Amino acid sequence: MHVKTALDGGAYGSYGAASVFYTGTLQTVTYDVPAYKFEGARVYTNKAPCGPKRGHGTPQGRFGVELHLEKIAHDLGMDPIELKRRNFVKPFSRAVNWLRITSCGLEECTEKVLSASGYTSRERRPGRGLGFAISAYMSGAGTAIYWNDMPHSEVQLKVDRTGATVYCGAMDIGQGSDSVLAQIAAEELGLQPGDLRLVTADTDTTPVDLGSYSSRVTFMAGNACLEAARKMRNLLVEAVAERMGVADLEEIEVGEGRVGEFSFEEACVIASTRFGALSTTGSYKPPRIGGPFKGSGVGPSPAYSYSAAVVEVEADGRTGIVEVKRVWIAHDIGRAINPLLVIGQVEGSVYMGLGEALMEEQEYRKGLHKWPSMLEYKSPTFLETPPIETFLVETVDPEGPYGAKEAGQGPLLPVIPALNAAVFDALGVWIDEIPVTPEKVLRALESKAKGAEPRYGPKVFPEVPYPEPIKVEPPAPDDLRVGAELETAFPEGPRVR
Repeated sequence: MHVKTALDGGAYGSYGAASVFYTGTLQTVTYDVPAYKFEGARVYTNKAPCGPKRGHGTPQGRFGVELHLEKIAHDLGMDPIELKRRNFVKPFSRAVNWLRITSCGLEECTEKVLSASGYTSRERRPGRGLGFAISAYMSGAGTAIYWNDMPHSEVQLKVDRTGATVYCGAMDIGQGSDSVLAQIAAEELGLQPGDLRLVTADTDTTPVDLGSYSSRVTFMAGNACLEAARKMRNLLVEAVAERMGVADLEEIEVGEGRVGEFSFEEACVIASTRFGALSTTGSYKPPRIGGPFKGSGVGPSPAYSYSAAVVEVEADGRTGIVEVKRVWIAHDIGRAINPLLVIGQVEGSVYMGLGEALMEEQEYRKGLHKWPSMLEYKSPTFLETPPIETFLVETVDPEGPYGAKEAGQGPLLPVIPALNAAVFDALGVWIDEIPVTPEKVLRALESKAKGAEPRYGPKVFPEVPYPEPIKVEPPAPDDLRVGAELETAFPEGPRVR
């Protein structure tokens, strides 16, 4: 694989350097690529500044790779799904650019969406098409935004006779991280989530958390919360066991608001009497898993989530209008701590992916933005959003809290290429850029009718000044130990047991 990308992000850098790296570095954790070269450039233009958004940098690369494989398969007279499945990465392996893969549910995700959509046994009809694509995304970046060796997430837990309070700097921006923290602490302490008090994102009172980005909060703040809660549980159990005269701490059951034969409140009084003020802390820092080359700090993650999607479209060859009829999506979540929240995140990703694929764009005319205000910027509404069937695949990752992985960004990535593949399936033309508008579809059909290439999109990659590539040797065989040897091969992780 040779990945070449150029990103136009306006006149200011923002997070552009990281976005450029993500377009290429994460392509090796979906398909087993034996040889790999990546060149990327961030191009400065006289346009409005932009910043990172859901899956930043990765939708572009995913779009290119998935459709490239589709075209290769068609040229070979091969089923695109079969070509992709032959090349899926394997669980507990290392990519050619040193990225470490732990759990991987690609096969199960693929099977779920193909079976539910009837992809292989469908009746072919002109103007109706199905498209398939896969993706992967990180469960938090392995490198802090500001390079240091301190923890990425920290949690403090305080318990007294009035109850339990969790302090964490993580910000809930609608993804439900507060609920996840409450559920993790409640699970360990034998309480209901509603029994806990939460203090989050208060810089005066909460410990440091690096922020809500890169799908890191459930994984990293969750691991920190799990560590703090388990320490607190051990204090309560030890104090109660001593009061009950029980030598084996494992005999003390914790659950349903009780610790052993005492209520949670009584256990708090007993533990406070035994140990004094009850306060525990937990923290999480990813293991060092980057490769020995420039830029290797962008891309490594403690774990990667995986998704597969099938999109069904109805495309009108007379008007060029494309309507999405249904979406099937499966996401390897590791373990769903709150399944309803995960489904909401997955379906939100589908909704945003369809918006990018069909209508959202920034157009400039004579140096001015085409749209005078946000009122003219079109995104899907409830009426444009099709039925979405979501499947959660649980692979129980060895690094995540209770085996959980990310859900906030990865499911967006396969939606866009799956839609474009569905348009080809329906009309026999490729739209090699987004959004897929009626004008582009009609131009591609016009080109096909004239006997030219049945496609619409850029024909030449822009000339940009790439730096000289750095040659590095691939990982040695000793670095590729997998399966049961994961813990000995990577002694730095997992942080929480």
